[in-house]
Amino acid sequence: MNINEVIKSGKFYTYAHIRNDTNKVFYVGKGKGKRVLHKNNRTAWWHNIVNKNGYRIEILAIHFDEEFALDAEKFFIKSFREQGCELVNLSDGGEGASGYKYT
Repeated sequence: MNINEVIKSGKFYTYAHIRNDTNKVFYVGKGKGKRVLHKNNRTAWWHNIVNKNGYRIEILAIHFDEEFALDAEKFFIKSFREQGCELVNLSDGGEGASGYKYT
């Protein structure tokens, strides 16, 4: 499934942002709908990488349940860190909430 199909499916997913210069994952997230495309509510560190190097998106997995998506996010963050990827994630994942409105 491509990104647009995943967005239209209405399912939860886990995704990675990958640096254009090194092809390494620098961010892992959980989303639904267009979250994967959002550039707001990202850290300054994330923006620095994106502004300097650009990035591409990869859908890692599609989930039918938000709980599974949160567990998968934790798994992928841990796995990529163990592989030596320097992630800009500020946490180990799993604490996101759908529908949360940032102020």
